[in-house]
Amino acid sequence: GNYVLDEGVGYLVPTFTNLPILQKLSLAGNAIGDEGAYHLSELMSIAPKLVELDLSFNRIGDQGAQHIGFVLEALKKRKKALASCLKLLNLKQNRIGEDGIGQLWQGQQGDNGPWLRLDVSSNPGESAIARLEAEAEQQRQGQLRGVRRLGRRPSSASSSRSSRSNRSLRSLRSEKSDKSTRSMRSMRSMKSMKSEKGGKSPKAGRR
Repeated sequence: GNYVLDEGVGYLVPTFTNLPILQKLSLAGNAIGDEGAYHLSELMSIAPKLVELDLSFNRIGDQGAQHIGFVLEALKKRKKALASCLKLLNLKQNRIGEDGIGQLWQGQQGDNGPWLRLDVSSNPGESAIARLEAEAEQQRQGQLRGVRRLGRRPSSASSSRSSRSNRSLRSLRSEKSDKSTRSMRSMRSMKSMKSEKGGKSPKAGRR
């Protein structure tokens, strides 16, 4: 490091904007604080070819980390449309607490998990990462269980009730069919009896 301060970063960033093909930038081991992080977050948003940014071993705190996190949110949206190139952000051994870590982690998360490598090890709020990842995993598992419930097959009890209902319907149909058959037979029998009576009447008159 060269012991670059926030003021120095303010002077450097405009010169970097004149380097459209800038891909890697290391300012590790300096004395960059929250104000310098703010200037560098602006650089991140206007350097489309930037792949790696190393700000490890500096003095960036929660406020500076939150500025960077907000830019990561914007880059995440731009990544879908313009394929942002940023792949690695190193903030190891700064002064970032849980609030700053939380904002950075949020900005890092894409639809299918992290969209870039983020190193926040050896910061005061480093432990927040494990908690945030555990909460995200619980949420994913809850969503999976909800999907499984929606797609679950009917239970055996429901299937049994459906089977009994189908048998009852078939039984009712069978009874109706039997009654209809008996009624038709009865009607044919009555017609046959009337026909026989009508045939005997003329013979009785001849006698």
